[in-house]
Amino acid sequence: MALDREEILSLCEKAVKVAERHGADEAEAYFCQTSRTAVGIERGQLAKSVSHIDQGLGIRAVYNKAVGFAYTNIVAEKAVEETAGKAVNSAKASQPDKDWKGFPDKRCLINVEETFDGKILELSSEELVNLATRMLDTALEMDKRVFVTDGEVESVYAAKALVNSYDVSNFDQGTFASCGLATLARDVNYVTPVCFEWDAKRTFEINPEHVGREAARLAVSALKAETVPTKPYTVVFAQVAMQLLLSYTLINAVKADYVQREQSALKGKIGERIA
Repeated sequence: MALDREEILSLCEKAVKVAERHGADEAEAYFCQTSRTAVGIERGQLAKSVSHIDQGLGIRAVYNKAVGFAYTNIVAEKAVEETAGKAVNSAKASQPDKDWKGFPDKRCLINVEETFDGKILELSSEELVNLATRMLDTALEMDKRVFVTDGEVESVYAAKALVNSYDVSNFDQGTFASCGLATLARDVNYVTPVCFEWDAKRTFEINPEHVGREAARLAVSALKAETVPTKPYTVVFAQVAMQLLLSYTLINAVKADYVQREQSALKGKIGERIA
C-alpha cells in the first residue's frame, strides 16, 4: 500500500525518536517509495505489462561517533521500532569514526524544477501499451531487414523523505518516463550486433517514434560495418560508449565513500596525468 506525504514523514520521525530512546546520540531516517509500471517488448511483439510498488525505511544511528545502520521494507509501526533498535545496537557494537562530523542541521534547500509531472503519475497500462506499439511499429516500418529483439516503456513515481535529530524533515517526489528499443538487422548471410536507442525524461515528453526510427537506423547502418587492421587510431566515442567507459573507470574513483575507505583507484595520484 502506497503511503502519502504525512504518513511517510510521521514514520521517519517515529524512527528517529525510537532510536534516541534506545540511546542514540543522533539518528537519521530515510524513506523511499517507488511505484513502477512497464510494458515490455520481446522478439518483435508486446510481451508483458508489470506494475509494482517498492518501499523501505533505512535508519542510521550514532553512538559515541560510531555509526550503525538497519533497514526494513515492512512499514508497520512495530517493524520500524525494531529496526531503530537494531540500528542503535549496530552502532554500539561498531568502532568510533574519528572523522564523524554529525548529521546535517536544518537549512534552506534548493528547489529543482520540472522533476514531477502529474501526467506521468496518471498514465495507465493501456496508454503505455499505446506508446510501446507506436515505437515498435515505427521501427519495423523503417526497413524490412530490421528485427526488434526487445524494448520497454515505463513510468515511475518516487517519493523520498529524510528526517534527523536536528529538525531536518524533508520530503520530495518525482516522476520518470522512458522508452527504449533494441534492434538488429539481417541481410543475406550477415546479422548485425544489437543496436539500441532510448529516451528518458522527468516530464512526459518522451518520443517513442523517434526511438523507433533511430533504433532501426542504427541497426541498418551496422550492415555497412567493415573490419580494419589492428593499429593505433584516433577514436571518436558515441555518448553511450563514453558514459560506460567513465562509469567503469572514473566515477567510482571519485566517490566520497571510496576515497574515505582508501579504495579509490586514484589514491595518491593527485596532480598526476592519468589519461
